[in-house]
Parts: sequence; structure tokens; C-alpha cells
Amino acid sequence: MYQSTIRSAVTTHRESFNRIRALDGLRGYAALCVAVMHYQVLFSSTRFFDFAYVAVDLFFVLSGIVISMNYGERISQGISLAAFVCNRLARLYPLYLLTSAVGFIHAYALYAAGKYDPNTWKAVGDIPSMLANLAMLPNVRIGGSASQVLFPFNGPAWSVFAEIWVNILFFVWARAGGRHLAFIVLLAAAALIVAAGDHGNVDGGWGSVHMAIGLLRAIFGFFIGVAIWKHRSRFARVFGAVPVEVYAVLILVHPLFSSTQIVRELVVVLVLVPGCVASALVNRSMLLENPVARWLGVISYGVYLWQIPFGAWLGSAARQGLGIDLAYKQPWGGLAWLIGLLVLASLSYYFIEAPTRRFLRRLTDKLVR
Repeated sequence: MYQSTIRSAVTTHRESFNRIRALDGLRGYAALCVAVMHYQVLFSSTRFFDFAYVAVDLFFVLSGIVISMNYGERISQGISLAAFVCNRLARLYPLYLLTSAVGFIHAYALYAAGKYDPNTWKAVGDIPSMLANLAMLPNVRIGGSASQVLFPFNGPAWSVFAEIWVNILFFVWARAGGRHLAFIVLLAAAALIVAAGDHGNVDGGWGSVHMAIGLLRAIFGFFIGVAIWKHRSRFARVFGAVPVEVYAVLILVHPLFSSTQIVRELVVVLVLVPGCVASALVNRSMLLENPVARWLGVISYGVYLWQIPFGAWLGSAARQGLGIDLAYKQPWGGLAWLIGLLVLASLSYYFIEAPTRRFLRRLTDKLVR
């Protein structure tokens, strides 16, 4: 009986581990989709992937599951806010800082060469703006006709900023007893519907004029992820009957549906993305449980944060060194960018992310209790 119980526990643990690996694979595909969206002009003269920004909402749902699973009980048992935030920063900040620095160096090189609008540079390169971005806070001074990117040296970092703050909100909520989860999810969904309807689509968060949409996407996605983990048996009955591949196809083809853009996107963000994650949590899928998916899951954070700085440097090097504009050399230009990005993200994970994370967590464990 005892041995049978041990075998059952080990099997359950192994299955839980496989489920999380499946979610990592989902994260890897999502990161790749966002990266290809930003550099789709390297592959084709037509913009075929403009809708892929909904993959960012999948990040938030996945984060809600993983953080709830790893920290929910620890928060209720008394882990301090400082320890929690330090653990999250140990995971997110090192690569954020490195990729932002690489993006800044590229922007400054363009400015020094007279190829960067001086007025725009004044709005992003002054000390207050730089200190804000250094602290993972957005630059909200960009206005007028200039680009209104909150993190001008690495635009996708806006979602990392949103992630940190929704993590802190989760800590406060969990420490207060973790009540009214359904109300939080419904309120965030309603607010997102109103804000996105006013904006015209769900693609918000990266710019100052629609920063609220990004924060609402993060709050809804994260807390629906918390709900999926907390009530996984119920979500399994509702969403688990549909294979994850079906959700993935519906998300990919949703622009073909006969409805307005805002309705299609809200259906994806509010229903299909949570359904896809819930299905991946309970169903076996060769799409997610294969070596390529596992590898993409491991390097997904690097793929997401390196996409813009690497693409900027690659484009400048091709123009200055070879006299080639990659945007007009397709499809090999896109292939070169994609292979380079995947190699860089892999090297970044094994030689920068993982070692730095281990070091910082050991350090913070000593300093913060």
C-alpha cells in the first residue's frame, strides 16, 4: 500500500511536470509568433501576421497559472513582498536590462550618425526618461507626432513592466485572502471591452496613449490564469473537451471570421486564449510535447526580448556592411533574422539568463527573508 501510494505520487508529480512543460511549449510558440509579426516584412511584401499580438495575452494567462502554482501557497504561508518581488526580478530583470542596453546603443549610434530624429532623441534619451526605463518604468514623455513607445529601446518590454505590476497585485490579493476572483476577472474583462472598443482594437499597451489597455490585458489574462489553475477541474470539463490544436487553428484564422475586428479580437482574448491554455493544461498534445516545443519554451523569454534589438542591429549591419536592405530581400533576409534570433536566444539562456538567475536568487535569499 505504501509503495503504491509513493508510485502514485511520483506519477502525479511527473504528469504535473509534463503539463508545465506543455505550457512552456505554448509560450515558446507564442513568443515566436510575436517576433515574426514584428519582422513579417522580411518574409513577404504583404502583412500576413498583423493579428499575432494576441499571443501576448497568452503570456499573461500562462503567467497567472505558473505564479499561482509556485507562489500561491508560499504567500499564504508568509513569504514577504520583498522576497517575492526579488524572485520575480531575478527572473525578468537581467535580460530586460541587457536587451534594453543593446537597443539603446543602437539608437545612440544612429543618433550620432545623424540618422535619428533629434527631437525624438530628446524625448527618449534624457536622464529622467533613461532612469525610468532603467527601473522598468515606462517613458511617458514621448508625444506629438513622435512614436509613443513606452520602452523606446526595446518596445516589447512593456509587457514585462505590466507583468511585474500584476504580480504585485496578485501578492496583495493572495495575502488578503484571495477572495472575489470571479469578480476581478469579470470586472477586468468588462473594462477591457470598454477600453478596446474605444481604441478600436485590443493592440494596446506598448504606447502611452493606450497604456491602460495593456494593463487591463495583463490583469484579465493573469487572473483568468489564476482561476484556471485554482479551478482546473472545472475548466477541464468546459474547455478540455476541445484539443489545443483546435484552439490554435481558430486563433490563427480568426481574421477570416465575418465580424468586426474588435469583436473577433475580444473573442480571441477573452475566450479562445484562455481555452487554449486550459486545454493544454489537461490534454496531451504532440504540438506541445516534442523537443522543438520544449526548446522554444526554454528560450521563449530571450526570443521575445531579443527580437527588436537583434533585428535593429542586423538591419543596420546589412545596410552599412553589405549595402543590403533586408526588407527587400525576401525570404532569405527573414530566414537569416529568424535563425540568428533563435541562436542568440539559446546562447542568452544558457550563458546569461540561467546563471544570472541562479546567482541573484541565492543572493536575494541571503538578503531578504
